Amino acid sequence: MTDDMFIGFVREPKGLDEFLREQGYTRKKKMDKSCFVYTRINEDWPQIFYSPVVEVDEQTRVSHWEEAGYKVVSEVNLNYHWADTEANTEAERLRDEIGKEFDGIIFDPHSDDYFLPGED
Repeated sequence: MTDDMFIGFVREPKGLDEFLREQGYTRKKKMDKSCFVYTRINEDWPQIFYSPVVEVDEQTRVSHWEEAGYKVVSEVNLNYHWADTEANTEAERLRDEIGKEFDGIIFDPHSDDYFLPGED
């Protein structure tokens, strides 16, 4: 079973691709026009999904970010296997590093909380 962590950006995270390469991740593939996937060589978890466009709810026509008061233009989804301690630790490290480096807003879907890096 997998779990997710999200980081939203109010400005496009310029240099994210290079930053992830420096962390040992490579762009694996482009899922569609609005999602890029990054993984580490020989490791499945965590996977990083970067969406340069934030999805909106079909009924409300706003994103969960906007409903919470954040004008987010793009987001990262860190997907990891919840029972894998190393993957969990790496996902938390990436969440904090990416959040700090690119002034991200972190969303915890379990608690439905939004916070800045270092506030958790």
